Parts: sequence; structure tokens; C-alpha cells
Amino acid sequence: MKRRFSILFFAAVIACMVAFTPKLTTNTDFNTKYYGQIDQLINQLNQLQNDIPNFETNYTECRKAFKRLEFLLAHLDRSFYAKHINGAPLPKLEKNVPDIRIIEPHGFQVIDELSGATSTEEIKLLKSEISRLSTKLNQWKTMHSSMNHTNEILLQAVQYQLIRIYTLGLTGFDTPGSLQGVSDAYYSIQGLHDYLALSDLKSTKSVQSLFEKNIIYLGRHTDFEAFDRAEYYKLYWQPLYREVLKLYELNQVRNWNQSHVKPVEVNATAEHLFSDDWFNRQAFLDFNEQDLRPKTVALGKALFFDPKLSANGKMACATCHQPSKGFSDGLAKSTTISGEGTVLRNSPGLVNSLYAKGFFYDLRAEHLSQQFEHVIFSEDEFNTSFVGILDQLKETKYRQLFTDAFPGHARNPVNPYTFKVALSSYIASLSDFNSEFDRYMRNEDIAIDSSVIAGYNLFTGKAACATCHFLPTFSGLVPPFYDDSETEVLGVPATRDYKVIDQDPGRYTKQKPKELVGFYQNSFKTTTVRNASQTAPYMHNGVFTELEEVLEFYNNGGGLGHGLHVPNQTLAGDSLNLNDLELTQLQQFMEALEHSLN
Repeated sequence: MKRRFSILFFAAVIACMVAFTPKLTTNTDFNTKYYGQIDQLINQLNQLQNDIPNFETNYTECRKAFKRLEFLLAHLDRSFYAKHINGAPLPKLEKNVPDIRIIEPHGFQVIDELSGATSTEEIKLLKSEISRLSTKLNQWKTMHSSMNHTNEILLQAVQYQLIRIYTLGLTGFDTPGSLQGVSDAYYSIQGLHDYLALSDLKSTKSVQSLFEKNIIYLGRHTDFEAFDRAEYYKLYWQPLYREVLKLYELNQVRNWNQSHVKPVEVNATAEHLFSDDWFNRQAFLDFNEQDLRPKTVALGKALFFDPKLSANGKMACATCHQPSKGFSDGLAKSTTISGEGTVLRNSPGLVNSLYAKGFFYDLRAEHLSQQFEHVIFSEDEFNTSFVGILDQLKETKYRQLFTDAFPGHARNPVNPYTFKVALSSYIASLSDFNSEFDRYMRNEDIAIDSSVIAGYNLFTGKAACATCHFLPTFSGLVPPFYDDSETEVLGVPATRDYKVIDQDPGRYTKQKPKELVGFYQNSFKTTTVRNASQTAPYMHNGVFTELEEVLEFYNNGGGLGHGLHVPNQTLAGDSLNLNDLELTQLQQFMEALEHSLN
């Protein structure tokens, strides 16, 4: 019997290995086209550099060539792509290094920002950036000339590119100067279609038809501001994305859920961007998701609302995060435990707060569970210690609740790990993609006011909100990989009369010495606009009491646009030129993102 079982077991293992053996795309036409288009792009960049008077025409041709092959450039070497080919036009810090290393912005987005260059100095910078990009593409070609493009790589690259097109391209993030997001999408979809046809991947008539329908729609609706991103999502992008997912099974190719050892942020099998299963929760947790059970959540909820966790027994987590106020507290800055004075910043809402790669306005906590340490030890908040809290919990009804929630910790159920996991589990449970707008985008049977859709199209288009408040969290969690959270310098005033910028240094904090760089001065986490209708007042200092004030602030260029001195502001300082109707539509859209959680 044992021998028979062993034979069957190994047969099953071998069958799985055969089923998921990476298949090489050895098609000569595929490789010839790919490397030929890289050469074409390099030549066009050289022409662009040497013919600045015809910049607009030449630049459009460069973007066409780039977008057709971007999906592989971005996927085969993510780090090189972000640093040299198409990184965001803002400096960043190198991660996971022992010292401060600044990554200066380079690539197509920098060129796009300089596309309106007129002065001699700006044109010199533009030419230098074009030359650098050409050099880096030559380096890229040399480094990857011998790489085999497996079907697994190709299909995963296609899937990520579809996400990139909708969340970064069509929102204008990728073209901050030229706003060519719609034409970019056209050529990118066209490129995916052409390369899939040349690859060894089996396709279906449905996939082919949907690619063609996407291309036709994008070709007919070219105006960036007038483009209907809701209609495009529902009728074209999402049906295509769903059908592409079916190609994994058809070709016996592993998706990224199956091919990666570490959990990947995006669930590879989720069909809808605006759905509860879009994200893989485990990729955002620093504990095993199996510990996130109903009893754990219930225990975490009890702890969340219990003021006994604080030193004087008067402050609970819920004191500053009230369900009726979107899990904020309605104050400009939360009151301290003593009742005298306030803490440093406004209390943000907690809906979908799990989906972030940094916590607090200055990102000083890397994981959800690390937030509690800062609150517990803070003299202005709980003003106690883990030892004190755990000793108290062990002597109460909580001991049995911990035992029930964590059966694997029966000998010592009340400990720092179980305490953090319980509270984290409750906050993680406050995750929801079932607002009126989410349900509408999923084609569920729900009517929605046309002004909400107009507001969404403004948010993701003319108003440029989605270039910082990324889909689908409408926060700073950056697509398409969702493995980084952004902060922005907005020039938030200290008071509503705009006399002076708020002096809070934000991310430029001594609590994170490696981030003491000038471009993080007054930089704050981009929080979600979901439930914004419930979480007034707004901004890190609660300076604005109404959404209308927030919209006016952005519409007129933030601090810079209001005459404040903000040399490192990341928000464009010029006006968005939104009229009263458009501002109202934006607000109506944000109100349609309201969630009811408790």
C-alpha cells in the first residue's frame, strides 16, 4: 500500500512539474520584432535630441515605439526600468541599503515634464535626459540580449501592463506634461496584441476580439479630458483583463500567485480592480493570515474599544477612531490622554488602512502591527507599556478570549504577538470595496447618478487627483505592483488664511534618520479619499473643515498656488481651472466612495 502511494505521489509531482514547466518563446519573429523595436526607439530618441524644433512630432513617435514594448521593459528588470527608463519625476531613496542614497528621477516621465521647454537651460536639460535614456536603453539591450522570454514571463508582463495602462496611463501619471495617456494606451494595447500573436501562447477568439474592440475604442476617443474612464473600464478594459486571466490555464502557465515564494500584493486571479479580492491580504500583513479568524477579529474589536489599555483608563483606540466618523474623531488634532492639549496631527480614518506600505503621516511604522507600539509608549496617548497592558489583560476575562482566539498559544495566550495580531486583525477587517461606486464599476445592478461618473472622470483625468490618489484604494499605494506608499509635499497652510505654511516637518523626522533629506521636508502620506465625506476636518493638521476647502486648495495649486514659499512642493503649483460644476461633481464622486463599517 505504501509503495503504491509513493508511486502515485511522485507521479502527481512529475505531472505538476510537466504542467508548469516554463515554455520558451523561441519564435524568431517575436525576438526579431522585439529587439528591432528597441533599436527603432533608440534611433527615434537620437532624432528627438537632434531636432528639438520638431520635438512634438518626434516625441509622439518615440512614445508610440516605447509603449508598444513597455510591458517587457518594465517586467524583465523592474529596478532598471524605474531608475532609468520611466521612473516618476521625483527623487526617491534607495531601499534596503545602510546609508542615504538618493535616486534622481530619469526617463520618459522626466522628458515629458520638460516637453514644454523654452529656455536655453531647460532645452539643455531636455537634450541631456534624452541622451541618457538612449544610452540606458542600449545598456538594457546588452544586458538582456540573451534572455529567454518564457510564456510565464510574457503572460505576467501582459497582465501587469493592463493594470499599468488603466491606473497610471489613463490617469495622466505617466504623462505629466503632454497628457498623451489615451494615445499611450492605444499603442500599448496594440503592442500587447501584436506580441501575443507572435508568441507561442495559445489564445482564444474572445481575447482577440476584445483586444480589437479596445484598440478601436481608444482610437476613436482620443481626448484626454473627455475620455470616459468608467465606460472604458466596464465595457472594454475589464472584459479584456478577465479573458487574459483565462490564458494561464489554457497554456498551463503559472500566474504570480503560483510562481512567487513571497505573497504578491495583487491577487493574480482577481477579475475586478474594484473588488474585495483584488489585493492579497497576506502581502500586507506581518503575521500569518491564518491567524486572522472571526474569534481573532472579535478579540481585536474588544481591545480596540477598551479604554483600560491606556494608563489612566480613559483612552481607547476608538477614542480617536470612531466608527460613526469613518474611524476618525472629527477633531483637527486629537486630544491627549490628559485632556490638555492635542497630539501632533489629525486622526485619519481606518477604512482600507491595511493596504499601505507605511503607517502614520510620516510612514515611520513599516507594518500595521507596529503602529500600536508608537501609541502605547507615547506620553500623549496611552502612556503605558506592553508589560503593563499584558499583565492587566491576563487577570481579566481577556485571558479566555485570547485562549479561544489563539489555540496554538495555550500555555501563554496573552503575549505581545497575540495582542498585536488581534488588534491588527480587527483593523484589517475594516477593509471594503463595496461602496456605491465600486458596485457600479463591477456591473452589479445599481443605478448611479451621472454626476458621480463625471466626478470620477475628473478625478482620473483633468483634476489629476488619481496621479497621487491611485486606483483602487484612492490613496498613495502605487500601482501596478502596489508595493510602495507615496508621500507628497502639498504646501498645507497653518491656518485657512494662508499666511504661512504649516511647520510640521512630516516625513523629515529624526525617528527615521535615513529619511532626513530635503525633499521629504513637509512631506506627508497620501491618505485615501474613501469615506472623505465622514472624516472631516482634513489634512494632517485638520486645517480645512469642509471638502469644498480641500478642493479649492488643490484647484488653485496647493501652497505654491496660494502664494506660500514651498520650494520642494510635489503638487503642481498652477491652477487646474476647475469650474464650480466640476468641483461639485468631484465632491459627489467622493461621497459615492462612502463605506459603512463598524
